[in-house]
Amino acid sequence: MLGVGNGSGGVVLMELNKIYNEPCLKTMARMDDKSINSIITSPPYWQLRDYGHPDQWGLEPTFNEYLEHLWQFMDEAYRVLKSDGTTWVNLGDTYARGSRGKGGTEHTASGRQNNKAEPISKPIYNNLDKCLLLIPHRFAIGCIDRGWIVRNDIIWAKPNGMPESVTDRFTKKHEYIFFMVKQKKYYFDLDASREPISQISKDRYLRGNSELNKYAAGEGLPAMTQADTMSQPRSNISNQSQITKDLFNNSPTDKRIIKSHSDYGNHLGLSDKSTIGPEHPNGKNPGDVADFWAITTKPNSDKHYASYNDELLKKPVLSGCPKDGIIYDPFIGTGSTGEVALRAGRNFIGSETTPEYCDIADKNTSIILNQTKLF
Repeated sequence: MLGVGNGSGGVVLMELNKIYNEPCLKTMARMDDKSINSIITSPPYWQLRDYGHPDQWGLEPTFNEYLEHLWQFMDEAYRVLKSDGTTWVNLGDTYARGSRGKGGTEHTASGRQNNKAEPISKPIYNNLDKCLLLIPHRFAIGCIDRGWIVRNDIIWAKPNGMPESVTDRFTKKHEYIFFMVKQKKYYFDLDASREPISQISKDRYLRGNSELNKYAAGEGLPAMTQADTMSQPRSNISNQSQITKDLFNNSPTDKRIIKSHSDYGNHLGLSDKSTIGPEHPNGKNPGDVADFWAITTKPNSDKHYASYNDELLKKPVLSGCPKDGIIYDPFIGTGSTGEVALRAGRNFIGSETTPEYCDIADKNTSIILNQTKLF
């Protein structure tokens, strides 16, 4: 149970690991200040889907009205989020498409068709026909104006993204995930999200930071100092990969060639040495574009047209919320955020306005509640 204020000095207990069939603002109104560790969500995109709910967001006549709704949610999110909490918002963009009637059939991953997936509303584009509206960027700037600190604008690259029947621009195959916080110091576990360092990166690292580099003059380079010739292999080195493996395994083959980083004290060179190289045994900082954000869309048979891939959620959950913390998803859909939170040993609260999706989410999360944690 989560103790939340009732607005009159009393306390109402809000059940954890539960989806509430109501708008997110109604759910958050019952939450106490600074009661949530992390907010992870993907709001309905503007003019992309009609979910059949009379009060749904995403079908506002103008994108400015849509953004005002999102900022209203973010203002409440700021109140309920703990001071050291994190917020992750996945948001896609929209092209102004002029006048349109009812769209064609929408095919789900299971092959079912739905003629109501395309909105039949008539949005107002204000003479921006064919223009990419940059809604995610407008949203993020508005959040900054409201006091949020944007730490990353993560690119979610979708290798299997839907094709588009356009011939005068490139197909759009990415979305944004904005990582935002309330203050300069906040909870963030980078070690939970580190990625293995590839052998190629290790080889290049060694060439740039040892006597093997032609600019080293027999002394090697200070730790983490990058040379201009990192991409140029030395022709007289036949066992480069083995030497690199030994270095990263802390067992140098030739200590005359491979100098210990401790020889250089706390010199950082050009980078924070916690992010790359052999300094951290758990691997590298995964970055904000391709290394772990190149994630395919997830086939889905739950009648929801915008469900998360679990892989997209793992690192925000693991890095942005402590064990036994509380994650809130105000647009939880079929419950993917709740599923990943439970598997990772976190609690969740969800809001969803569509009763059918609530039933699916309850079913999906109930199964996980009775299973052993998977990671």
